[in-house]
Amino acid sequence: MLLTIYKGTHFAIPQTIQFFVKEIEGTTTFTQDSVYDLRNSTCSSDNYNHQVDWNKLAGISFNPIVPDSNSIMVAWRYNIDKNMFEVGPFFNVNGARVMPSSDEILTIPMDEQFKFTTDYEGITISYKDKTIFKPTPKLLKPNFSTSYRISSWFGGRCVAPRTLSFIVNYS
Repeated sequence: MLLTIYKGTHFAIPQTIQFFVKEIEGTTTFTQDSVYDLRNSTCSSDNYNHQVDWNKLAGISFNPIVPDSNSIMVAWRYNIDKNMFEVGPFFNVNGARVMPSSDEILTIPMDEQFKFTTDYEGITISYKDKTIFKPTPKLLKPNFSTSYRISSWFGGRCVAPRTLSFIVNYS
């Protein structure tokens, strides 16, 4: 499925929300249409490098009112210097962000497919012979009755500087 994030927005179209989930599994391919540069964008006027912010690809939230308060997600960003995409595990625990550490980031070349799984146990991301797994933090309590698949989202504070697209296929 081709997901598109239009210039000036955060949300991917089509929305891929699904309720009462225990696992999200799929593959993703980033292309030239997924590349972005935030170095000269208007949101970068605060002298912070927003290029290193994590976008959200897929995952599970347990709070339908405040989706980023308790969630399990695969995150991604474009690395301009390497001309590659970076993916990693990303959690929100009671509103606190748990970012991927440097050894939990996989570098994915353009037009290459990688696999991911998010479930109540944690996040698994695989590319070729490399696999990373990060367990769900103990303070994050999955709740099936409020669980739902999160749609892809661009940015932290910045909106998409141009129209972007990428391919996500859910299993």
